[in-house]
Amino acid sequence: MAAANKKRILYVQRRAPYGTLYAQEALEMLSMGAAFGQRVGIAFLDDGVFQLKAEQTPGALGMKNSGRMVRALELHDLEGIYVEQESLVERNLEPGQLVLAGKVLPRVELSQLMAEQDLVLSF
Repeated sequence: MAAANKKRILYVQRRAPYGTLYAQEALEMLSMGAAFGQRVGIAFLDDGVFQLKAEQTPGALGMKNSGRMVRALELHDLEGIYVEQESLVERNLEPGQLVLAGKVLPRVELSQLMAEQDLVLSF
């Protein structure tokens, strides 16, 4: 499929990694989109930044470790992995505490990036 025919899809992770299946399902959908040759990217904002936090232990909840799932994003040919700067600051997180080195963007730049997409899927 020619690059001009591919849709630009941004998956937005807004929820904490545990308590619901939204985070896990979004990562699975992103994997499928990438496998089918779409131009996909992912952004983490609000409580979604907690999905990137290192040293998670969700075993007692009976859920998969989202940190491991997020690290697998590096295996895909993604347009980009973005993290909202204000969300990190509001949650006392620093880029060095994350399992994945995404591009940290201020809220205004992330909003502009979203506006440039063909489709934005928020979870």
